[in-house]
Amino acid sequence: MAVADETISEADSLVLSADIGERSRNPERTAVAERLHQVARARVNPMYFLLAGFAWAFLLMRRGLRSAV
Repeated sequence: MAVADETISEADSLVLSADIGERSRNPERTAVAERLHQVARARVNPMYFLLAGFAWAFLLMRRGLRSAV
C-alpha cells in the first residue's frame, strides 16, 4: 500500500499548476528577469482568451451557430 500512496502523491504533484514552470527554471535567473517572466505569463493567458473570443464571434457572425458548433 505504501507504493500506491507514493504513486498517487507523485501523480498529484505533476498536476499542480504552480509547479509546471518551476522544473525547468534557471536558479541563476536575476530578479529583473524573474519579474519580466512573471509579467509575460500574466499577460499571455488573458490575451489568448481575448483572441479566442474574437475568433469565436467572427465565426458566429460569418457562418452561424450551426456551422460553428
